[in-house]
Amino acid sequence: MPFVLTILLAEAATLGHAPAHGLIQERFFDTLLGCLVGLLGAVALHNPVFRRVGSHLLRQFIPARFLQV
Repeated sequence: MPFVLTILLAEAATLGHAPAHGLIQERFFDTLLGCLVGLLGAVALHNPVFRRVGSHLLRQFIPARFLQV
């Protein structure tokens, strides 16, 4: 469980000064939100309509000098 060590190291400055359940609850919701964003991204990337519309919109942000070949 290397992710547990990473979480504890990230909170090492306040470890022991605050109740552990608050840290666990915050990290759980962060992980849940990350999973939701990842799922929405995966659905969007595999949806042909979204890719067609999204690629058209993204091309508007690319400078013209990068589009010339």
